Amino acid sequence: MLAEGIELPVIASIIGKSPKTIENWHKQYTTKGIDSLNSFQYKPKQSYLRSEQIDQVVKWVKETNPGKSKEVREYIKKNFQISYSNEAVRKILKKRGLKVIRPRVVPGNPPSEEDQKKHRKLFRNEAYLRTWNGFLVWRRGLDHRFGHFV
Repeated sequence: MLAEGIELPVIASIIGKSPKTIENWHKQYTTKGIDSLNSFQYKPKQSYLRSEQIDQVVKWVKETNPGKSKEVREYIKKNFQISYSNEAVRKILKKRGLKVIRPRVVPGNPPSEEDQKKHRKLFRNEAYLRTWNGFLVWRRGLDHRFGHFV
């Protein structure tokens, strides 16, 4: 279309691409030929960490169970002198089958520390369903008021 004298903004609107993209394609065509436009020369980016280093990081994560990807990032920086973003760390761990599990937020005000201690004490000796301050609680299972297993 450029060879036929059609203006760049018109070509861009017809094709649905930006004028800059059309310019880049034209430059690539004139310098490298039609084959360069038809081939995909994508090469995936190599990880900065070697496979055995990633294995070491995964082992450390499984052993220590860090609360945030920032901690994993700092471990990598300290041990391998390589900087990653939190998102890159998350992707590395996800590729190895690990994922972040976020605690579920329960609406309302949590009970005081003292009430929680009393509650735990109650459960140490009783294995059956019990009423505590008007709430039903179970010996083994998730206590939704506290957000943890009792």
